[in-house]
Amino acid sequence: MRNQQPEYIRQTGAALIISLVLLTMLTTLGVTAMRSNLLDVRMHNNASSKLVALQCAEAGLLAGENWILQTTSMPDSPSSGAPAAGQVWSLGDDELAGLSAQDASWWAANGNPVGSLTTGNFAIGCSQTPYYIIETYGPEGSMGSDDTESDLGYEALANFSGRPIYFRITAYGVGALGTAPVVLQSTFAQPYN
Repeated sequence: MRNQQPEYIRQTGAALIISLVLLTMLTTLGVTAMRSNLLDVRMHNNASSKLVALQCAEAGLLAGENWILQTTSMPDSPSSGAPAAGQVWSLGDDELAGLSAQDASWWAANGNPVGSLTTGNFAIGCSQTPYYIIETYGPEGSMGSDDTESDLGYEALANFSGRPIYFRITAYGVGALGTAPVVLQSTFAQPYN
């Protein structure tokens, strides 16, 4: 009688190799999908933080506009340096060059802080206090037009009673992550008698 070997001894391990190759492919596919999802989460967080920073800067613009609306007479402007309470910056002040490049410490030293940012039980979520500054353009007609009023200085503004005085409000806000500062500007007109 001939000695026969059992069937399992003749197997060469092809099933094991194919299983390992498939497992490696599935693992690579899973890791790639996970990295893609992590990138999506980071992009969403950054976009969300930028949106919150925009809302914080908008709150700064609104606070500046409200401050102007509450003034009953045209605010003064210092001849040099940062304005004191109740004053505004002079348009073209060299210290205000490059506002978008200023960091949070400059805004904290020179800007006006925005108060509470809550409405009911909802908070905006700024990582830092938003700030705003106000510059004066002067009365209507003195913003660089061709008429003779454009040559007048800030001291002559009292002669323009009842005409709108133009202000540039610049606001600074930082989003929830602290990595997305936003600087916004608006022009606001307010007539004074």
